Amino acid sequence: MTSITLENVKKNIDHAESLMAIAYPAIREGRIILKALNELGKAANSLLPLLDKKEVPKVRKIIELVERRKKSPMEFSRKNKAVIMHENLETESITPETLRACVLDLKEALKSIEIPEKIPKNA
Repeated sequence: MTSITLENVKKNIDHAESLMAIAYPAIREGRIILKALNELGKAANSLLPLLDKKEVPKVRKIIELVERRKKSPMEFSRKNKAVIMHENLETESITPETLRACVLDLKEALKSIEIPEKIPKNA
């Protein structure tokens, strides 16, 4: 069951990377950024229960960003970024660079899970 979860996490991360590497440069719409963020959120939620304490804060930060986006009453695109507006009318920008950092954090967390699986049981 763990391998299926890890496979889904990898697919979500790959899909987000594809959106940011292929679709976003062609269209330059904030909707692409938000779609990629949703994919990263799915990966982060699946990965969180499998992590050790060291990796949890990075992944939790991604989940919190996705939650703020879901609770946002309004979102829009501006100057090659997605902007979410909070209930108190404050705005938060999500840039391609933000998502790249999230991808790197998730890949690091994924590696920390995969390394122990590769160690032989007889060792």
